[in-house]
Order: sequence, then structure tokens, then C-alpha cells
Amino acid sequence: MDAGESRPDRMELYRGAPRGMILGAALREHDVGNPDEFRPQVEQFVGAVADQLPPLLMKVPYVGAILAAGAALVLGELKKPISDFLNGLLGTDDDDLGAHVFVLSAKDMVLLACRTLPDTYQGVVSKVQPPLLGGGQGASYKICLTADAV
Repeated sequence: MDAGESRPDRMELYRGAPRGMILGAALREHDVGNPDEFRPQVEQFVGAVADQLPPLLMKVPYVGAILAAGAALVLGELKKPISDFLNGLLGTDDDDLGAHVFVLSAKDMVLLACRTLPDTYQGVVSKVQPPLLGGGQGASYKICLTADAV
């Protein structure tokens, strides 16, 4: 979306007697992010560090040989999780823009459906609006809900 745009959408989330509802909503920016942009370099780095650690551990007095042998076994299993963790720290994936949890009691559902007047903002009709959600990049977003009696 671009600045000043709004996109209404209608999706039925609940039908039936009002019993309350908890709805979690999350927004993610889907642009040109590539979470694996630097993965080969990260894996190469982790592999190089893992290869250098056992010889260094051999220099520890008295227990070096045991530590080096243990490290060689453990690092073989940990290369992938360590690479995944470090790759995630680079932040080359799409961005999380925020999340909100809507908690509606049965009474809230009845009041929203029967007694609350809708609000219209930039063509989007809603009865419940959370605080603005943003990705820390100057953009802000809202997830709006409405309730209708059926």
C-alpha cells in the first residue's frame, strides 16, 4: 500500500450465538525481502569457526583433547541451528509491522452487532479499531473489525 491508501475487505470470521472471541491479527510487509540473501556466507562463516574451534580447544591444559572431541561432535549438530539464528539476525526477511489481539466478550459481540454505530475512515467501515500498528519505518497500519447481527 502507498501513503493515504486504504483497502477494505470483508471476511466472515464468526457466525452463531455470541460466546465471545479472541482474535489475533498480525501484519507483515511483503516486499523484496529475501531471508536467505546472505545464507551461503553465514554458513561458510559458521563452518569456518566450527573447524577452528577443536584445534583451539586442544590447547586447554589437561582437558583439551576431551573438549576438542566433544566440540567436534556437538558442532556438527549445531552448525545448522547456529547458521539459522545468525541468518535471522541479519534482518533480510520481510518486516513484522505489528500485531493486535482483539478480545470480545459475548456482551461485546452483542453490543457491536446491535448497538454500536459504524465508523468510516478512508472508505473502511468498522466498529472496532486497535491502535495504529507500524513497522518502525514511518508507516502506520490498522486492522479494523465490524460486527453484524445475522
